[in-house]
Amino acid sequence: MVIQFDRHHNHMKTETHHIVRTSCGFILLSLLMFAFLCVNVRVAGADSVPGAGQQSATPLASKSTGAPSHKSGKAGKSPTVIFISPGYRDDIFFSRMEAFMRAAADDLGISLETLYGHRNYVRTFKVVSQVLNRRKLPDYFILVNENDMGRMILPQLSGSNTRIILINEGIYEKDREFFGRPGEKFPNWFASFLPDDLQAGRLLADELIRAREAQGDKKINIVGLSGTAKTTSSHLRVKGLHEAASLYQQVKVLQVVPAFWDIDRASRVSRGLLSRYDDVDIIWAASDGMALGAARAIRKAGMKPGTDILTGGIDWTDFSFTMVKNGTFTASVGGHFMDGGWAMVMIYDDFNGYRGPFPEKSSFALINRKNIYRFAPFFQHNRWDKIDFRHFSMILNPGRKHYDFSFASVMEELEAGTPVPADSPAVTGQEH
Repeated sequence: MVIQFDRHHNHMKTETHHIVRTSCGFILLSLLMFAFLCVNVRVAGADSVPGAGQQSATPLASKSTGAPSHKSGKAGKSPTVIFISPGYRDDIFFSRMEAFMRAAADDLGISLETLYGHRNYVRTFKVVSQVLNRRKLPDYFILVNENDMGRMILPQLSGSNTRIILINEGIYEKDREFFGRPGEKFPNWFASFLPDDLQAGRLLADELIRAREAQGDKKINIVGLSGTAKTTSSHLRVKGLHEAASLYQQVKVLQVVPAFWDIDRASRVSRGLLSRYDDVDIIWAASDGMALGAARAIRKAGMKPGTDILTGGIDWTDFSFTMVKNGTFTASVGGHFMDGGWAMVMIYDDFNGYRGPFPEKSSFALINRKNIYRFAPFFQHNRWDKIDFRHFSMILNPGRKHYDFSFASVMEELEAGTPVPADSPAVTGQEH
């Protein structure tokens, strides 16, 4: 039996009830937003936006001054940008995205401020509300539409001069008719640059299945760990899993269960799945964090991840490179953390007069034991100083006909003038 939990089918409710509940929820959130905006809140400074009466060991904001890069030859004006990160400052995924963004900001002279939602919808809501009450808004917002924040923010900014780009999580399917495409109904929403999550789920599943086939298995059973019910990325990655599995007659997806992007929860869910099914060959995970939780559960069950049961995830977190090297993960799919940096390049160009077309989709790449020693020296240790982000700008490269944010272009920048370490295995990198 294949069970897929997603935001459309995770409870036995009637369609009418769902519509009424959703509408009421939206009305309530709109009233709350209005109430926040009506309060005369004076933000103490541009460096922090604390939640009311709350303390946290993790800073709520960080700032890049846009000081000139050590790389010479910049041209044009530079905008101010606020990135609303759904995570913490040290979030295993969004911290990597922010680091890549800051490298781009330094090269392009952009002033970047990051505000952190702490994976909490109410916290994020307060942060956004306080930013919208500032006397001077930034030139640009970079938004991740987690928990429908884009649905709330886009209408609020529709009459302002602040321009918006969505990354990582786009407008939900149920809202697309109302919001349209970038620029259609909200002129200051100039672009969306979103990962191909369907491709990611497919890539990971295919790699895990082929690795299990290489072990001689004639029949392959898969269980999966999805993210949250309200994220399109999770839904699409799970869809990619099912699409890949359908191409193999001997492969069966037994069940997919939400683990909410959480390591500990993924471990508990995986233990339950391993107790329910005694013939699991693969635990597919929609994120590296959940794959780590799955690996822990496999060990607690007295088995070895990477041998007895294969697992892998999506995100290219720092630890995923170590997990692939030591065989705990069979593979990790990633590269989309770079989308924030590419958004900075597009913002720089838009601010300086370029009006598109802007790319809409980013692609993923896969690391495994065959190519890990080529990619790890750069991506595991965040060697973004080796990338000159000005090379990717349309404004700064008038002869360029279109944007090229491909993985091949990034590797060309990273590997330029970098010798291969003598102790690295001879490997061949393959872009997916």
